[in-house]
Amino acid sequence: MENSSPRNARTVVVGGGTMGADVAVVLARGGAQVTVVDPHAARRDHLLPHIAQELAAAGQATHAGPVQVCASLQDVDWSGVVLVVECITEQLAAKQHLFAELEAVAPAQAVLASNSSGFPISAIAQGLATAQRMLGLHFFMPAHLVPLVEVVLGERSDPALGTWLHAFMRGCGSVPVLVKKDKPGFLANRMQHALSREAFALIDEGIASPEDVDAAVRFGFGFRFLAAGPVLQRDHAGIEVHTAAAATMYPTLSNTDIPAQALRDKVAQGQLGMKTGKGFFDWPEDRKQAERARYDTLLRQGLALLASELPTIEPPHRHIIDRHPIDHRSPRMSASPASPTIASQWADPLIVTVAPNGAYKQPTDHPAVPITPATLATTAKACLDAGAAMLHMHIREAQGRHSLDVEGYREAQRVVRQAVGDAMVIQITSEAAGVYQAPAQIAMVEALQPEAVSIGLREVDKPEIGEAGLQRFFTGLAQRHTMVQVILYDVADLRRWQALRASGVVPDAPWFLLFVLGRYSAGQTSSPRDLLPFLNAHDGNEPWAVCAFGAAENACVAAAAVFGGHARVGFENNLLCKDGSVAPDNTALVRQAVEAAAALGRPLATAADIRQRFGAG
Repeated sequence: MENSSPRNARTVVVGGGTMGADVAVVLARGGAQVTVVDPHAARRDHLLPHIAQELAAAGQATHAGPVQVCASLQDVDWSGVVLVVECITEQLAAKQHLFAELEAVAPAQAVLASNSSGFPISAIAQGLATAQRMLGLHFFMPAHLVPLVEVVLGERSDPALGTWLHAFMRGCGSVPVLVKKDKPGFLANRMQHALSREAFALIDEGIASPEDVDAAVRFGFGFRFLAAGPVLQRDHAGIEVHTAAAATMYPTLSNTDIPAQALRDKVAQGQLGMKTGKGFFDWPEDRKQAERARYDTLLRQGLALLASELPTIEPPHRHIIDRHPIDHRSPRMSASPASPTIASQWADPLIVTVAPNGAYKQPTDHPAVPITPATLATTAKACLDAGAAMLHMHIREAQGRHSLDVEGYREAQRVVRQAVGDAMVIQITSEAAGVYQAPAQIAMVEALQPEAVSIGLREVDKPEIGEAGLQRFFTGLAQRHTMVQVILYDVADLRRWQALRASGVVPDAPWFLLFVLGRYSAGQTSSPRDLLPFLNAHDGNEPWAVCAFGAAENACVAAAAVFGGHARVGFENNLLCKDGSVAPDNTALVRQAVEAAAALGRPLATAADIRQRFGAG
């Protein structure tokens, strides 16, 4: 194959577990079109938000290729596919069976690659009629952070395809190495296990503790590996010096052909590491989470240090590409002008709304929760300066409880408007909060006639209102050009809204939807994957935003921004920053959303943009 650029190349990843998901990130960041195949629905639901989040975190979403998911090989559109990467379980028979299937369905020119770390590529390719197109493509966890990937030639592999795959992976920003012979462990794992054999032999002999072995590697010779590998280091230090030391040391190094006693004892005791809560170290849940966060952070920092030495990813050649880096539609569904898939120039700026208090939060929950008109105004101005263009406002009565009082709203609007002028859209809530019923909620909105209002569909879609009452209410809002955000807590709410729209109960108008993530989950915690059911059910005709409960709020916002949605953040649903620390104020949560937009290259909406789009006023 002549063209080795991944840009717009069609690829398939089989297996959507941890490794497969991260391999999809690598291919997508190079601009390849990726289809991930996994039979497990739970994995499929998690894949797209994970990929979107990682691309956004790396600032690569704006030029990434579209990603799709499907359940089986039969669901894949195989036309034009040039690369298939297998990432299934490490079982030889399962891999051999899969590649026999792939040989039958993949185009004749497609390279078939296995991510296996333990089986020889030649063994996996045994029985294939086209084993010359079968190669190893071995990534290291986490694949989207560790730059290295091994391109492995099996006994019958075509070397020219190895050269092609090497160039293809460089185009994805990886650092490929060509392994010319199919030895167990390939290249990097052989060196890694040679080091590990000696490390655990030293522990067995009582020469050093596990902690000191780790420290010797991380802060000694391993630290230098960031700058130079073992071969280049010999040139730095002097080859004759190394040769003399090797002559003395090699005879004393471990050459055992069985795992160290320290390892075998741990396995026998069922102490397998973090997965069992104990290995060489103790891993209670809080320490395990902290260690994983530390490990991930240092990997990302190391990647940043090496950024100038990593291959450059080819930018898109087109001036404008479609705008969603992740495509949640069926793999066989083609893109249309009305539902684009990825864009380097965003046609739709991100609306950041701040919800600083909600119906229930009090200063006792956090001292920066605003409950008076004056503190709402101060918070609104700070959040406007941080990048928010809309305020979602709740007010309180004299005792601090939730209120829908019309005069109270007018006074709060007046004070806030003095602070922000016309630079912020003020959206009032009609939330019941266990205090109000639908007739009172509707009456407040009709009496106040605000510029913008949020309405929980399930709160006003009541028997005492009926469809006739809903029609009068929503028709009046449309005629007054009120900007309405319809709050939907689950897919059933969304389906009901669509039915009301289809039947004409709700007239045509520029409605704005809000998908609520995590409200009714255990502990009111959300995840980006909670967005997928909404996206799968959404018909694409109305703009939407998300709000999310808990510390994953920012991850959910980043995923929404990638999918073309908008964001509502703030103390109403979440008091925590993305690192788990308590946010000092609402502006910290706004800034996180703004940073996610910046990473995507997506501009922020102004109040003028919002008013123009929704005809508010």
